[in-house]
Amino acid sequence: MLKAAKCVNRHMRKLSGCMGRLTESFMGIKYAEERLKVPHICCAYVRLVGCFGAEMRSTECKAETDTMLDFIRNVMGNFVDSTCGEFSEETDRCSKLGKPPKRKPSEKVPKSILYPLFDIINSIP
Repeated sequence: MLKAAKCVNRHMRKLSGCMGRLTESFMGIKYAEERLKVPHICCAYVRLVGCFGAEMRSTECKAETDTMLDFIRNVMGNFVDSTCGEFSEETDRCSKLGKPPKRKPSEKVPKSILYPLFDIINSIP
């Protein structure tokens, strides 16, 4: 695990691109149909795991990639298992769902993913 953490730290710039795309995705999800908001959140997580995996495999840290992805899956596991149902890495539901709406061009992308997540929660009646 320590080797994986060192690799993540060395390649934080690449991985922050994955987080930036997740944040932008969350910003658009608040404009999705109410019934699609949770599936879009779940699919954004699936894309994040895929992005992290692809970025890490493109470095000298290939051997540590699975350890890092397992850690992410373990941390997020209960939420994903109890909330996402079929919208997971093991199915094709996310590819069939399509992409969420885009954020409005006038919206500034925050540095923290929490603000867009709060906006999604607040947009659900």
